[in-house]
Amino acid sequence: MRRTTASLLFAFFIFIGCLWLIIESFSFQATARYFPLTVATLGAAFSFLVFVQTFMKDRKERQETLFHEQFGEVIKYAGWLIGYIVLINIAGFIPSTIIYMITFLYFVTQMKIHQVAVSLGGTLVFLFVLQEFVDIEWPAGMFF
Repeated sequence: MRRTTASLLFAFFIFIGCLWLIIESFSFQATARYFPLTVATLGAAFSFLVFVQTFMKDRKERQETLFHEQFGEVIKYAGWLIGYIVLINIAGFIPSTIIYMITFLYFVTQMKIHQVAVSLGGTLVFLFVLQEFVDIEWPAGMFF
């Protein structure tokens, strides 16, 4: 993906988000509407200007600068994080952390199994100590 394409997409989504906020602000009371409506209107105006400016500049220069040189790697690791988040919603935090760490450390970083075990053990000890002393309730999933 080219850098200009990424900038255009980002400005477009900011513009759409600001339009949505403008529409939502009309459901507020008149006195509560002023600030969100003003900020959303300014955001929509600026994002539209950035979109037009980027588009015009791209038409003139038409450079092929990549958004990120290793964009495939970025997508791969984003997929790992999204998978971890989905797994937390399904299995809960502790089981998901165990599954994620074992698979990621063994297959991606290619650690030896004893290194994975030490890393996982240290992480679990830290999480359980943190749970006891700070009184944290880790997120539960649909099944655990």
